[in-house]
Amino acid sequence: MGRSDNPGILAKQLVSRHLEQRQLLFSLRDQRDDETAAAYSRRLDDIEIAFDARLNPWREERKRLGNMLSAAKMKLQDAQKEISRVEKSLEVVTRCEANLKHEFEAGQENVLKEYERSRDATLVERQKIDLRSSSSLIQDLKHVLEEEPEQHPSKRQCPESRAEVLDKSVTEDAKDILDDFLRSLSPNENEKRRYTPSG
Repeated sequence: MGRSDNPGILAKQLVSRHLEQRQLLFSLRDQRDDETAAAYSRRLDDIEIAFDARLNPWREERKRLGNMLSAAKMKLQDAQKEISRVEKSLEVVTRCEANLKHEFEAGQENVLKEYERSRDATLVERQKIDLRSSSSLIQDLKHVLEEEPEQHPSKRQCPESRAEVLDKSVTEDAKDILDDFLRSLSPNENEKRRYTPSG
């Protein structure tokens, strides 16, 4: 079949095509979101494994020094110097544990901040897609509404009533279609929950 002469039908076809393209873009974006979340989860696991691997030697050292301290206290004679040395060593171990704990917490916080920035960038990209899709649709609808009178049968019959015909039929239909499309661009509650930080 040839191209329809009815601007209302053309407008509906344009909206349908734009919505299909928009849904495809969002599906691809969601797939990328899942892959990004998995990558950040693996990074968090790697940080925790590295933290445990670096902390274990200090745990063993703490245990060893504790045994030495107990033995020194039992001997009583000439044990004060050994006790002082071991206590100083324990202070070093405690500082190293505190430093490692700070590095671990800072690493976790940095990864989570990066994920938040990535999620915010995703929302901005979705808004840009909506804006480009809306702008293209508005231009197409404007082109349909501004077609020459000879392209519409009712305009060939009554060329002097062109403005009235547009106002009462085509323009109202096109405006309704455009309003419905713009409302569809607002994220629904499920999308809002998807991109809202939990906890």
